[in-house]
Amino acid sequence: MDGLGTSKGCPIEFDHESEEHALNWPSEFREMREITRNYQLPVDACPSFTGLYFGLRYLEKDLHRHVHLENNVLFDQAVALENRVFGEMPSDFGGCCHSGH
Repeated sequence: MDGLGTSKGCPIEFDHESEEHALNWPSEFREMREITRNYQLPVDACPSFTGLYFGLRYLEKDLHRHVHLENNVLFDQAVALENRVFGEMPSDFGGCCHSGH
C-alpha cells in the first residue's frame, strides 16, 4: 500500500524490527511491573534506586501517551492531509519518485 492509508501518495517505509518491538512494549512493561511489584520501592531503597523506579514509571506513562497520540490523533491527521494533497493529483500521476513508479 502506498502512502499512509491510500494508494495515492509516497510509501512510508517502516523498519519491521522496530515495528515488531513497538508491538511488544506493553508486555515488556507488564513484565517490568511484575518484577518491580508495580514499581513499589523496597523500604531501604537508596536515592538511585528511587530514581530508577520513578524513571521507569514515568517512561511507561509517557509511552502510553505517545502511542495514543500517534495512533488516535496524528495518524488520522496525516491520512487526511495525504488525501487532501494527493487527492488533487491527476489520476495518471504515478506517485512520487520513491514509489517505484
